[in-house]
Amino acid sequence: MVVGADSDFCYLMRRFLRRASRLRVVSSTQGEAPDRAAAEQPVAIVLEADLPGRGCWDTLRALKATSATRHIPVVVCSWLDIGQRSLDAGADRFLRKPVLYEDVVAILVELGIRTDTHPASGAAGAE
Repeated sequence: MVVGADSDFCYLMRRFLRRASRLRVVSSTQGEAPDRAAAEQPVAIVLEADLPGRGCWDTLRALKATSATRHIPVVVCSWLDIGQRSLDAGADRFLRKPVLYEDVVAILVELGIRTDTHPASGAAGAE
């Protein structure tokens, strides 16, 4: 699941995740993310944290506060220098923007999510 306000970032993350994992990728806004994650049970959540305010932190707190979603790994992505804050708030991993495809694959592998990175897969940008 990709959660963010920047449509370009969300598009890029969906594209990277589909290419790397061949999984169905859904998008969500911060406000609806906890309920959507509880219903969809994604294998991981990529949470964008570039907007000012508490939206990202409220979303992360809500995801980690309920048994329906606390087991889902959350990867916070941002231009901001908030890596340690993200981990302290409950994120499982942090990625600093700009995020490359190889960064996404590495995080998926770290999280134990099966990847398909074979160059002949033809998945480059499969929507």
